[in-house]
Amino acid sequence: MKIARVSRTASSLATSRALRLSCDAASVALALALALVGCGVADDGGDGSGGEEGSTSQTSADDTGTASADTGDGDGDGDGDGDGDGDSACAFPLVALQTGQDSTCAGGNVHTWPIGMAPEDCHGWVGVDNMGEEHANSANAIGCNADGTFTFTQFAGNLDCSRGGVEKVFTMGVCEQDIPPVLYTVGLNLACCLDPTSPDCVTGIPSVEVQGGSVYLNGVACE
Repeated sequence: MKIARVSRTASSLATSRALRLSCDAASVALALALALVGCGVADDGGDGSGGEEGSTSQTSADDTGTASADTGDGDGDGDGDGDGDGDSACAFPLVALQTGQDSTCAGGNVHTWPIGMAPEDCHGWVGVDNMGEEHANSANAIGCNADGTFTFTQFAGNLDCSRGGVEKVFTMGVCEQDIPPVLYTVGLNLACCLDPTSPDCVTGIPSVEVQGGSVYLNGVACE
């Protein structure tokens, strides 16, 4: 079989262009993933923690599993986590989902979600992708189903729950393929859906564990 010969210069240029296009395609894929899901892309640092480039959330997975009802902790907010945020307009009982690229949901980024709001209330969040671009997402109709699953309708590209949404449903401990399909999400703590009286059902301000993450309620930033 004959192989066509090309000059070293032409070959180098072709290789460089192919690598550049490959990198650009990967960056676009990551940006799209963040825009649609809002929970970021799993950190490939190899430690299995799933943190997004060192960012932290206001309520971690450990918080959602260890805090209990207020029993005189001195913060006066009634949520038992000692942070005094229970009187915030953004404070609600929380459930936690974890999203990442591993198909087994081993690691990823945590998003704590508010429940108990009116169906039309809009929970929004913003994150920064690996290219430094900011993406907004929002969701309404957030709540628990009779079977203990957690559901919401998600909107990409805005903080006001407009322009067409996608309904999503997640189950405690069940790893499911998300949208876009390169991401996978698992119910990390659905205690407030399964048993609202459980000490594992915590009240607080929602959070997103992504780079530059911030959350909103009806377009107003939560603090």
